[in-house]
Amino acid sequence: MKKNEFNKFLEYTESTIMLILTVIVIMLLVFSIIDVVILVIRDILDAPRFHMNVNNLQEMLGFVLLILIGVELLESIKTYFLEKKVHVEVVLIIAIIAIARKIIILDFKKYSALMILAMALIFLVLCLGYYVIKRARLEEHKTLE
Repeated sequence: MKKNEFNKFLEYTESTIMLILTVIVIMLLVFSIIDVVILVIRDILDAPRFHMNVNNLQEMLGFVLLILIGVELLESIKTYFLEKKVHVEVVLIIAIIAIARKIIILDFKKYSALMILAMALIFLVLCLGYYVIKRARLEEHKTLE
């Protein structure tokens, strides 16, 4: 197999894999949204009506953030598919949302203070990294104008 043919084969394989991943993420998002809607309706209609307890609310917010992670992952796949590069901002946003989701659904009684502090530190570092990258991109755009 010649080098050019091999590169075409790799590009075709990569495109096929990205297409399959995109379809899988879309299917997961659709089923997750249906599941969240069913959970919300069931929780609202269960006795006492129109009253949600804190645990159910935390669980539903966790599901919503999980769907948001899926949407951001889909954006990352789309960007890679169209531009053949990964945007660090999108990856950081996915990580920030994932940590935020974990913190929201966290049962603080089950974890040590050190573990909670570590999660807070990871969250802070990810947010700081996102800020620095966004700031650098803004500065880069200003110098190009």
